[in-house]
Amino acid sequence: MYGDFPPVINAPVEQVLVLEEGDNQHTIDEIVEEARDAGAIAKDSNGDEVFYLVFAEEPRRMWDFTERSLRKYLTQRFAAKQGTTAG
Repeated sequence: MYGDFPPVINAPVEQVLVLEEGDNQHTIDEIVEEARDAGAIAKDSNGDEVFYLVFAEEPRRMWDFTERSLRKYLTQRFAAKQGTTAG
């Protein structure tokens, strides 16, 4: 997991958080904190944080998530990688 430049022009942030295959060893709280530390967040029109991530297996695709949707997505993604279903 590391901060990097966005893969697209005119991104709303100067950095994105890149998640690699083994990053499911980190807690979701650690990933959220690392995104904040890397500057991979922006505020939407309501003042809510939007997190910008890139998954290493799709390096040209930038994903944007609210914190709630990011936590839900990562929970499901980590469960799928472990061969279980998230409930």
